[in-house]
Amino acid sequence: VVVSPGMILAIEGLNLNPSVLPGDIATTTGPSGYYVVPAGTSRNFHYGGSLGNNDGMHNIKSMSTLGINYGTSSTNLTAHTISYGLQNLSANVQF
Repeated sequence: VVVSPGMILAIEGLNLNPSVLPGDIATTTGPSGYYVVPAGTSRNFHYGGSLGNNDGMHNIKSMSTLGINYGTSSTNLTAHTISYGLQNLSANVQF
C-alpha cells in the first residue's frame, strides 16, 4: 500500500470468509500473513483501519494498493503480482 507523504495508514483488523483454510499462515501481531485461496474457489478479504494525518498539513491525502503478490505453492508465495484493476483499492481524504 502506498500512502501520501505525511499520512499514516493503520490496519486494525482483517475479516476473512471463509475465516480459516488449511495452509493459512497468519500472524498474531496483526493482519499480515499468507492466506490460501484454493483453485476454483473464492475468498473475501476485508481490512479495517484508519487513515491519519501526521504532518499537520491540511490537504488531500491518498492511499492506494499498487499490487497484490501471490504464489502457486507454499515455497514460492510471491511469484506473481496483480497490478491492474486495483482502482477500487484506493482512498482520497481531505484533512
